Amino acid sequence: GQGWRVQIPADWQPMDPEHPTVVAQYGAPVTPATSDRVRLQMNLGVHEWDQGLSRFTTMSIQTIVGVGASVDRNVETQMSGRPATEVECTLAHRDGTYTQIQRTAIVGNRAWVLMCVGAHTDFDAVRPTCDAILDSIVLTE
Repeated sequence: GQGWRVQIPADWQPMDPEHPTVVAQYGAPVTPATSDRVRLQMNLGVHEWDQGLSRFTTMSIQTIVGVGASVDRNVETQMSGRPATEVECTLAHRDGTYTQIQRTAIVGNRAWVLMCVGAHTDFDAVRPTCDAILDSIVLTE
């Protein structure tokens, strides 16, 4: 995409972004075994933002808690060689409980937010896939 590239598994399919700030959204194939669960997916969002990483992360956590999710982890990390935060949360949804990992970095006046979301019940099994996607992003802008 413009200003970024990310590696996703070859069998994942593009999805229609659910929000105007989402520039890419891909999902794992839906199988009979997973059709009743939240689809394993990634999305990349870009937000105009000029108030720094810590404030963006605080705002994100307030939003997450505001919709009833629990924050399980909030750590400093890297994203494409830049300082980043990673917030992991658990949320009950009409499709079942899911786990979301959100990694954010600020470049110029933009917050780049890469998320990986999957069913909470088997998230440990898909965590390596999510970690590989999160680690693969290259911000080229």
